[in-house]
Amino acid sequence: MNEIPKPKYEKYEKKIKTIIDQNIQTILFIPEGEKTIIGFLFENNRPICIHFDKDLNKICTLFVSFDKDCCYNGGTYFYGTMIKDNIFCIEDCLLYNGKKMTNFLDSLNYISFFLNKQTNNYSFFLNQTIFSIPLIISDINEKIDYSLLNYKIKHIQYRCGLYGNNIYYNTYYSFFLKNNKTIKKYEIKTHEILPDIYIIKENNETLLIPDYNTSVEMNKLFNKNKIGYNLDLLEESDDEDEDIINQKETIVINCFFSNKFKKWIPEIKDK
Repeated sequence: MNEIPKPKYEKYEKKIKTIIDQNIQTILFIPEGEKTIIGFLFENNRPICIHFDKDLNKICTLFVSFDKDCCYNGGTYFYGTMIKDNIFCIEDCLLYNGKKMTNFLDSLNYISFFLNKQTNNYSFFLNQTIFSIPLIISDINEKIDYSLLNYKIKHIQYRCGLYGNNIYYNTYYSFFLKNNKTIKKYEIKTHEILPDIYIIKENNETLLIPDYNTSVEMNKLFNKNKIGYNLDLLEESDDEDEDIINQKETIVINCFFSNKFKKWIPEIKDK
């Protein structure tokens, strides 16, 4: 039996501000959540699935639908992120039936075989753990509507090579978005009557305000009076002549385009 290789955490934890290596072949969108290891092995002649921490200390046994074939020859171990609703997102195969991975392509092939042939990803019972993989692309210039993802992204991982000991680079998700989205500067004005409605001056298109935080930040940009930051107060005011918000005429804002909604969205920096 081969010793279970521990993940090389420095490759995952390193943060960079620029991508300098031009041999990037794979990009992974790593989710937020607990970094952990899942192992399939025999214990007292019974096939089980065990949840380990990053240092291979046993945490608990998981309720999983799987084929016992992946338990032979020392077992199978995956590294990844445990995210909401008992979903384990596989990022690497550490050991497959006792075999160490020699490169990332081998790892991807074994992960694919496991997901397609050796586990059932339908959750039939409460607390059943199911498996997934992060979004993986091969073109650094590929345009994707990231709002379609069903998990929060922690960081972007660049892998420079599918064969041999490939190099990992990581960067902040916000940095990736800034450098990969279609972003334009637009002169924005407010609606003459309706609150929380913002319009692109040059074409009269309405901006999409996707969440409460964006709405609050847009109000802060356009309003001088602090009372204008309270959206509830804005909605309660029926007097169009009441000077609550002291609007600026227009503001130039970076906006990015959502392919899903076919709308421009103001780029609001996270606090």
